[in-house]
Amino acid sequence: MSEDLVQEAGVMTKEKSLILGGLGFIGHNLAIKLRKADHEILIIDSNIQNQTWNSMIENPFNCLNFDLANSDLLQKTISDFQPNNIFHFAANSDISKSDAIANDFWNTLVTTLSLAEVLRVTSLKTKVVFASSSAIYGDKGEPLRISSPKINVPANAYGWSKRASELALQSVCAENNIPLVVCRFPNVVGPHLTHGLLFDLLKKNEAFPKTIQILGDGTQKKPYIHVDDLLEILLKANGENDEPDKVINISPFDQITVSEIVEIFASIIKNKVDFLYEQKREGWKGDVPEYLFDVSEAQQMGTLAVQSSRVAVERSLRENMTLP
Repeated sequence: MSEDLVQEAGVMTKEKSLILGGLGFIGHNLAIKLRKADHEILIIDSNIQNQTWNSMIENPFNCLNFDLANSDLLQKTISDFQPNNIFHFAANSDISKSDAIANDFWNTLVTTLSLAEVLRVTSLKTKVVFASSSAIYGDKGEPLRISSPKINVPANAYGWSKRASELALQSVCAENNIPLVVCRFPNVVGPHLTHGLLFDLLKKNEAFPKTIQILGDGTQKKPYIHVDDLLEILLKANGENDEPDKVINISPFDQITVSEIVEIFASIIKNKVDFLYEQKREGWKGDVPEYLFDVSEAQQMGTLAVQSSRVAVERSLRENMTLP
């Protein structure tokens, strides 16, 4: 019998998992993983394009389409479904668009405040996982440590909206004794990409196969994690957690530059392409061109076993090139 069955009134039932933003890149990879583990899954996703994609796949996920800012509807949905786990991935996922503050305010912060309010007023036995980001640390110029006495001012709206979201959930979960895991992670790659450098390279190669413009000068240096590694650690941390304010960094130990990623891409496509770089290091306004995670806390938990950034990038490029 599956380990993901839970005891309810003497009857073994499936583990129930609610995924907010569950048709986005990370969310739908999580849904696939939980389906294989025999979870009963409910997704809430307001993106109509994602809804269309879901309706076209062979075995669509049970999904509701509404704005999470509607806390009354969210409360009714959660009360009816009674999830054992809530995974909150609903947010603006494209940091490069964070110069438009309203985008992150409504799609990242307000969605979280709505969930926090529901958790505050609903007597619910559940565990919560919040997908945070390296962006909350700002441009520190040193390894990003959870134990650091000071988090710098985030460099963009995405970062401060994620940080404010963390604080809101930590406060409510502490008051109501709800287990919470806040996961901070870097660039995530894998099958079915929807944005980011790898996605842009693939799309630009389709549209302009001879010349590809690269944002920044290529020296930007960041960690990349494959979504499979991220979700494996995230689920383990959630399963073992009973604290209302658990925070972990999930990341590989290394970094990779944009120019190195471009070289990997060029070696895979084997076509003659001219890559045009800019004369500035930042790829966009608010970009943090270089950072590295301190992952000592995750190591101590025994949860950190990830591929290198280079392996994650190459694997992801090949996965997306072979997708139907």
